[in-house]
Amino acid sequence: MPSVFPMQRLSVFLPSLLGSAAIALLLYSAVPLTQSDGDLFAHIAFGRDILRHGLSAPVSPAWGSAVLLAWLHALGGLPAIVCVVAVMAGLAHALVTHLLLRSGVAPLTALLGGVVSVALASSHWLARPHAATLLLLAILMLLLRGRDARTIRWLIPLFAIWANLHGGWTFGLMVLVSHTIGEVIAPRQQDSHWQRSTILIAVTGLACVATLATPYGIALQRTILHTLQDGALAATVTEYQPPALTSPVDVLFLLIALGALPILIATRAAWSLSTTLIVLLSIVVSLKASRNIALFAFTGWPLLVMQAAKRHPTPSVPSVGNLTITQTVWWPGGLVAAGVLLLGAQGGQLWQREMLAVPIDATRFPVAAVDALQQAPPPGHVLTTWAWSGYLPYAWRGHQAWFDPLHFTPERMQQLGTLLILRAGWRGLLDRAAIGTVLMPRRSALALALADDHAWDCWYHDRTATICRRRSAPDHL
Repeated sequence: MPSVFPMQRLSVFLPSLLGSAAIALLLYSAVPLTQSDGDLFAHIAFGRDILRHGLSAPVSPAWGSAVLLAWLHALGGLPAIVCVVAVMAGLAHALVTHLLLRSGVAPLTALLGGVVSVALASSHWLARPHAATLLLLAILMLLLRGRDARTIRWLIPLFAIWANLHGGWTFGLMVLVSHTIGEVIAPRQQDSHWQRSTILIAVTGLACVATLATPYGIALQRTILHTLQDGALAATVTEYQPPALTSPVDVLFLLIALGALPILIATRAAWSLSTTLIVLLSIVVSLKASRNIALFAFTGWPLLVMQAAKRHPTPSVPSVGNLTITQTVWWPGGLVAAGVLLLGAQGGQLWQREMLAVPIDATRFPVAAVDALQQAPPPGHVLTTWAWSGYLPYAWRGHQAWFDPLHFTPERMQQLGTLLILRAGWRGLLDRAAIGTVLMPRRSALALALADDHAWDCWYHDRTATICRRRSAPDHL
């Protein structure tokens, strides 16, 4: 029997080890995980409204995630949400490592591939609905690379669930279609080709139909298509911008992409068509928007590692006890995940001791200012920044800001920009929009302008925010 090196002895535990490390990383980053922007707060507030009043227009691709986030928050506050997202991240990265090992990748290569996957996805493991997409992508890739053709039938309920959690199912469907096209035209396995192709085509079609299983029906598809075609959103929101050299994650991705494309072209005969299509798809989508690099971490990147392993195969597959390195021991990671979920269910406390505190950062969000607003309800609509528009209904239940960060039109987004950066006509827009209260960062352009306006009274200041109110409301306010 070949000698078993330490890495090979540990290989059956690699998914659990890497998954546990990802969980620990996210728990350590609990505050940034929840407060990188105001989206989490907006989704919690939206989920509360759904639980209280039911679904209403407009269409929300993440309505299911909003309900889950609101439920988790009611169960254990922000610590419960942090713990669940951390476990989702741990499971997703454990599945990537398991897939690499099962595909014959050497343990050290699988470990390095898993670590790079964590790095690529790190900037977008946030407590937001797209966390569901990252986990479901990992499950999708595992099912697509399964040896048993029958396992892909699970894709039908997978996409039905996905369509109710986050709009990222559209990318997952593109991955599935790419895989199906590649396997039908140039299958990896010649045996039972027509049977596998028939199953793949049928499952792909049914998965498409399964995305209609939402409260919105076909309206969901129309809404997502409209969003994808909205150039204003891509030009305004930072994470919709292409990768830049200012971000370490972006630089890492660009280096991988620049290295992968020439290799792909030079060794294209060794690549399966399905692998080629998925790798190219994930690279192109990531080049379009930096937020999509996290999608590449679970699709294109593992396939690149597998392809590299094919060019440098492991000479032998040693065994560890009764297990080979292509098998996985899950119980250590399962124990860690169970403990973290228990911690979340207890609101971050165990044995009456606070083990996980997730305070709201009062330097990033107007905590005291919103408290002051609740004591003296404002006239008219409240205008605030994009991020703070999500925090306002979270902290002040039942009260919405003038700008809704989850449901807005291109026109409303343009109007917000006009008000925040004082484009021509901003004063008239304040009147027409019936805005009676402005909540802004202290040194913002709008707050400074209103401080010199006799029609407005800046009656509240703290180190984070300024609140300005109209001295006398317009007739239509």
